[in-house]
Amino acid sequence: MKTKYDPFARGPFPVGVRTQELNDESRKRNLPIEFWYPATDDFKGQDLDRENQDKYTLFTQIRQEAIRDATLRDGCFPLILFSHGYSGHRRQTTHLCCHFASHGYIVASPDHVGNTMMDIMEATRRSSPEETTKMAMQSAVDRPADISFLIDSIVSGKTWVPQNSVDAERIGISGHSFGGWTTVLATSRDERIKAALPLAPGGGDSTENGEEQNENRPLNVIRKFWKRNVGILYLTGEKDTLVALKGVIDLYNRTPDPKRMVVLNNADHFHFNDGIEQVHEYFRNLQKTMEGNNLERQILSKAMQPISELHPSKGTYDYIRGLGLANMDAYLKDNKEAMKFLDSDLKTLLAGRNIDVSIY
Repeated sequence: MKTKYDPFARGPFPVGVRTQELNDESRKRNLPIEFWYPATDDFKGQDLDRENQDKYTLFTQIRQEAIRDATLRDGCFPLILFSHGYSGHRRQTTHLCCHFASHGYIVASPDHVGNTMMDIMEATRRSSPEETTKMAMQSAVDRPADISFLIDSIVSGKTWVPQNSVDAERIGISGHSFGGWTTVLATSRDERIKAALPLAPGGGDSTENGEEQNENRPLNVIRKFWKRNVGILYLTGEKDTLVALKGVIDLYNRTPDPKRMVVLNNADHFHFNDGIEQVHEYFRNLQKTMEGNNLERQILSKAMQPISELHPSKGTYDYIRGLGLANMDAYLKDNKEAMKFLDSDLKTLLAGRNIDVSIY
């Protein structure tokens, strides 16, 4: 019996996770990659069992809803790349990556070396603000190249994933913040990408007079978009204190059809990470916990509302996973029910799940 299409629900496959380091010899870059993938039924239920879930350490021990080194199930699966934010890391949004994998996608997320949390913390401690800016500029060059290198490696069978397990004709990409910018830029440069899900992406114009910002800013270099059909869905927060809503609207307005944009009302920038409450409050209180009198941290701390006053995390995760999966299903799997879902009255549909959005 056919069931109603439900992109919010966890998929039918248990999720495996594996880490591999890839070496791009042409650029002398070693990139740690996290892979999520549909595992065999031998692991069913284990990915949701806290005792069996994968654990990793990032200041503290963190779990993700996947089984380390589980066996990849037979089949040929679409591929999705994920790009982390500025000062982020490859496992910053596992709730989405695991959700994709549970629905039959192979997901790969690189550490953009030189722009990860540890890299930026070390650079801030040792380098001048000018040198830190140069690092960001270099990452703007490295990031889209990292994505294309990763696609090349996977589809040519140069990773642990067998070549016949990946459908090279069905490739999508997602990313948050600087990774959202990377999502848009990589899509404009690599014609193998057929679907895109930028989350709170930088790169749009957010000035009052509508003029472009400083050309030297690393996030403000998107000029040309693609000349092919790419199913793109922009997701962002109404009260984003780091990437202004009007900047994302500018990106959306310049993007060719087919396109959609759904804004989560009363949400800030870190609503797209794992551990929304903890990450948001960490950045809101950054000025209090770090040495020195940093003006940018002061402004950020003052602008950010307490997480208790913002959109609840449960509805936020549903919003990201449900809409994100539907977009990938519609454009990478040609799923007509997913397209019908995207074309429906999303505001009313999401309100029924206590998720408040605006549609553009």
